[in-house]
Amino acid sequence: MKTNRPFGFSAFLVVLAMAPPVFAYEYPLTLEAIREAYFLGSGQKSKNADFYSQYSHSLGDAKADPPGSINTIDTPYLQIAEHSRDTSNYHAQDAEKDFFQKPAEFHVFLNIYFKPVEADDSNTGKSASDGADSKKGMRVKLMQHKKEIACRTVESYPLYPFHNASTLAEHDGEYAEISCDAAKIDSSVLIVTVETPDSQQVETEFDLAEIK
Repeated sequence: MKTNRPFGFSAFLVVLAMAPPVFAYEYPLTLEAIREAYFLGSGQKSKNADFYSQYSHSLGDAKADPPGSINTIDTPYLQIAEHSRDTSNYHAQDAEKDFFQKPAEFHVFLNIYFKPVEADDSNTGKSASDGADSKKGMRVKLMQHKKEIACRTVESYPLYPFHNASTLAEHDGEYAEISCDAAKIDSSVLIVTVETPDSQQVETEFDLAEIK
């Protein structure tokens, strides 16, 4: 028995290493995942800010750039949790009916600040369907496996300018919601790149092998 225990334990570790990550992104969602998201949203953990922190990243250098530039992702799993949290008299069976085998989108929300630039009238006719804001010229790219993922701008509008009290510098801001087919995203590293109108580029990575 003593000689067999180390072998058995080693085999268990091998199997554990080969198993898919418990918290990896998945789509389409199984009934089990939908129920899990429902109970997460309707439970106490939905009030825990630490849970949501994995879905948001600050962008840029806080010492050099204006604060407040934030990139947030919203996965189908998180959408179910949030819907369950915010809907009264909602049950697990309701979540299954509403979300199982239903199409879903992957959302990216951006609050971006940048140096003021002169308006470029040549951009006013550009379509927003390519992930670029037609008014400000901000461009957003989603990348996995070195390939760009087709996305569209759902909504965008200017933010109130940011005023730095110590330097008196002023920065323009832009909000954008970008969406794509959730099936185009997999459980690998997602790179979000933002090209701002002042010719700066900021980038962040979300490891979807660790985020549902």
